[in-house]
Amino acid sequence: MEKLISKYLSDTATLEEKQKLLEWLREDSNHPKLFRDIQQIWYSSNNIFLREVEINRAIELFKKRAAKYEEKKKRMNKLLFYRISVAASLLIAIFSTGGFLLGKSMKSANIQEKIVNNVIMGKDSKGNVALPDGTIVWLNAGSKLVYPEKFSEEARIVKLEGEGYFDVTPNPKVPFYVETDKMKVRVLGTQFDLKNYPGRSSMETVLLSGKVEVIFNNSKNVILQPNQKISIHKETGEHAIEEFNAQNQVLWTNEQLVLSDKKLSEVLQSIGFWYGVNVTSEESIDLNQRLSLTIRKESKEEILELLSLIIPIKYEIGTEEIIVRSKYPKVKP
Repeated sequence: MEKLISKYLSDTATLEEKQKLLEWLREDSNHPKLFRDIQQIWYSSNNIFLREVEINRAIELFKKRAAKYEEKKKRMNKLLFYRISVAASLLIAIFSTGGFLLGKSMKSANIQEKIVNNVIMGKDSKGNVALPDGTIVWLNAGSKLVYPEKFSEEARIVKLEGEGYFDVTPNPKVPFYVETDKMKVRVLGTQFDLKNYPGRSSMETVLLSGKVEVIFNNSKNVILQPNQKISIHKETGEHAIEEFNAQNQVLWTNEQLVLSDKKLSEVLQSIGFWYGVNVTSEESIDLNQRLSLTIRKESKEEILELLSLIIPIKYEIGTEEIIVRSKYPKVKP
């Protein structure tokens, strides 16, 4: 498996190999963490290809951790899923984790049948899916991805609601599009994150590598470079581009977030990236105080309640923003 991961990260894996990798990722809850350990070492090199010593380091890390969980894996039950047919036109598979839903609907178009897949993540679940071209998509909680069983020869088009991290298989002859209700993103082969949750006033696209073109309905298109973020107001269509550490945007794809002896300012910022919301704090809070924290599957309400027991803060949670205040605000003279 370590060779397969290396091939995937260097863009040399075949579609069959990518599908095999995805099956392995779903096989054990520990596998995504092992995969991301190798992936982080890969990206930290800032090169398309790793030097041999880095490959060996990644593979050795994988072997050690894989061996640690091998016995545990044997004791775990295999992932169960149930298939339910509805009127011979709808197939739904619900995985035993309770948070992942995959639907297939067949639509008649003259003689040919077009199969459309719907992947839905539950409120507290995350997951990934391999598309027909080998592209892998990580979906955040409360997200929905719609894609065809087979892409056309002219374009690869998917629709996203919520947040998704895309690792797109390069194919210059067949561009890849992600559509939302207000815009679409065109790519040739790249890694980017797109956030478009219902009920929020804005949506965002952050580019990790490659190049994407953001296509608007009523304004000039914009091309993003790596480590740039574009924010678009849904009602007005106004947008702004800023330089941004793109790796922060995809923190949510990890199994856990470990913060060790970090300043409160860094902790609050990381919490914002993890839960996909803006976190603001009042000046009365000492943002230089240090603490350690590990987030796994806890809700933002649970984590903020924990913080309020450790340090004297109170908080307000909104749809798009968390406001953190001091429990003991300073009295103005």
